[in-house]
This record gives sequence, structure tokens and C-alpha cells, in this order.
Amino acid sequence: MTTTTTQNTPLSVRLPIKTRNKLAIISQTAKRSRNSLIAEAVESYVESYVQLQEWQIEGVKKAIKEMDEGKWVDGDKAMAWMMSLGTDHELSRPSANKEDD
Repeated sequence: MTTTTTQNTPLSVRLPIKTRNKLAIISQTAKRSRNSLIAEAVESYVESYVQLQEWQIEGVKKAIKEMDEGKWVDGDKAMAWMMSLGTDHELSRPSANKEDD
């Protein structure tokens, strides 16, 4: 069995009084310390943020790869198509292949 040691470090946070009061109510209801609730909230936020950043980076890498493979749509054609959506004269979706230009 592998055991990991987690080191915690103090951090001071300034909260609006309304938030602090709400946190106190949640703490009492959950029978947990305010510090543990704050730590959990910060950890959750940071993890979500990191996942979002990773998702965005992967999306950019995929787009660059597709462009390198010649798969792209002319910006003017894409904009014209988007502007036509919902009108009486909708344009066909532009092709994602450079060869079709």
C-alpha cells in the first residue's frame, strides 16, 4: 500500500461578510470546519480550472493538426454561412477541405 503525505499550508482569505455568514451556516449544517469547506472549494475550483485549460490546449493542438492536414474553412465563407442561418436564404455549410476552394 502506498501512502502519500499531504502537506497543508496556511492561507489567508478575505471574504465579504455575507459570504462568511453563509459559510458559517453551511459549516454548522455540515458539521465541518469552515477551513475544510474552503479548502475543498478551492481544490475543486483549481482542478476544474486545470481541466478546462487542458481541454482548451488539446483543442488548439487538434485545430493546428487539422490545418496542417489541409482541413480548414475560409473565414469569410464561414462568416457568410453563419450570418445566413435563420434567414430565408440560408447558405450551405462550407466544406472543411482546402481542395474545395
